[in-house]
Amino acid sequence: MAVTQIAKKLATLYNTAPALLTAQDQRNARANLYAAPLDALAYSGLQYNGAFDVSQELGNTAQSYVNGTVRYIVDGLLVYTFGAQVLSVQRVTDAPPGFNYSVKASVTTANAALGASDVVQFYMLLEGFRVARLGFGSATASPVALGLYVKAHRPGLYGGALRNGAINRSCPFAFTVNAADTWELKVLTLPGDLIGVWDKFNTPGLHMLVTMAAGSTYQNTAGQWVAGDFRAPTGAVNGVAATTDTFQIAGLLLLPGTEFPAADRMPFIMRNFEQELWDAQRFWQWQTASGVVVQLAATTADVGVQMTREMRTPPAVVIASGGVVANAYFHPVAGYSNFNSVNLVGLTTRDGFVRFNVPSAGNAICALYPAGMTQQVFFTARF
Repeated sequence: MAVTQIAKKLATLYNTAPALLTAQDQRNARANLYAAPLDALAYSGLQYNGAFDVSQELGNTAQSYVNGTVRYIVDGLLVYTFGAQVLSVQRVTDAPPGFNYSVKASVTTANAALGASDVVQFYMLLEGFRVARLGFGSATASPVALGLYVKAHRPGLYGGALRNGAINRSCPFAFTVNAADTWELKVLTLPGDLIGVWDKFNTPGLHMLVTMAAGSTYQNTAGQWVAGDFRAPTGAVNGVAATTDTFQIAGLLLLPGTEFPAADRMPFIMRNFEQELWDAQRFWQWQTASGVVVQLAATTADVGVQMTREMRTPPAVVIASGGVVANAYFHPVAGYSNFNSVNLVGLTTRDGFVRFNVPSAGNAICALYPAGMTQQVFFTARF
């Protein structure tokens, strides 16, 4: 190539002259230039735990989802189902290159004919503080780039939506699964919403949904903001029509703006485990021994607690094993005594006391442990 031709092509990197670079030249230049600015966007990712590395409560334990079930399957990610379908959902180690985990839903009872309001959705509720920078609800609203890996047994049109916290503004999006049981990266650019009310504090500011199946009530045109609650694109397939159906997602990433990394760079954009765990503990954390109990009277005892980190709101406390509420015990010298119930007293986002009602007098100072040393004390400030 002549020196003048090289000079002309290099010049296009610094001005707006069109079409001097071929499409391949443009891709090569982008690959060489993008790494530093895009890798720096790792901490601008709006998602929580998008690689699903953090699963404090359930680990890889499968959960059954029946009509009306909504619960977290890993930190930050909820699954909701409504309709006749029944699903088994869990974190699994089958994942695309560069990732350790995906979340997989397997249909155990099919729903071949979806009702208008039937739905199966994976979704994140992003705190207002986290998404306020997007400026949604204003003339300067930023577009966003959404990417995720998908693997489904049933090829066809799928999608999801972005919604506001009030669930009265929605932007459905669409992607096509081309091959059965194959990991495929889907990248979309979505506009910012210029109107609507968007929370900017510690309540849900943005809902991010990926939908396995949705009835007609929740379908609308993809790629535009509309009034109402919509969760899938018009014409989306029924992903729960047979017991052979499965649906997996991994590497969920939401970035401000329109830039998105190449597939081989995407794992490096995700935040590391330590940072994701820290973020997750704003919403949910646990202790195997809560500290020191000071018995105030024959029937009450207080335990002082110090949170691992400041939580989103003053948390609720649950004594649980595998998500099932159970009894707690305090440990006086003479042996275990059962706590009857729990009351929150002065519990803040950082620390405080949990008051337990006890059936009989014990030692004045004793250590609180979960029942049989196998259960945990959960503190939750989840949405």
